[in-house]
Amino acid sequence: MKKFFSDTNFIYLIIWLVILYGVDLWARTHGIYFIFIHFDKVMHTIAGIALGLFAFMAVHAFRPHWSTGKKALAVIGFALAFGAFWEVKEYLFNNLIGRVSFDPVDTTTDILCDTLGGLISFIYLTYL
Repeated sequence: MKKFFSDTNFIYLIIWLVILYGVDLWARTHGIYFIFIHFDKVMHTIAGIALGLFAFMAVHAFRPHWSTGKKALAVIGFALAFGAFWEVKEYLFNNLIGRVSFDPVDTTTDILCDTLGGLISFIYLTYL
């Protein structure tokens, strides 16, 4: 566990989480999600980058012997799975409060943006 937190990428993860939280707070307080309807996609991509960074650090710390293909599958798959979990949570919460607004295209593109963020993280951390 010590190796996980001592990784220099941990600082990048904290920075991405602060950016994610800060931009989301700014967007909510200024109505940006309603002004720019696709701003949600930007946020999902940023979240995917943070998720990919977290998954990359975990794989690097606990499974360093894995091949590049296995690492890619784990990192991108984690971002995809968490994005899908988030969309299910969003759907259930919206139904709970009575605001049923399911849009399959929006849900699909949100999950694709999460996956793209995971891919960006993996490529950046592996090859750049």
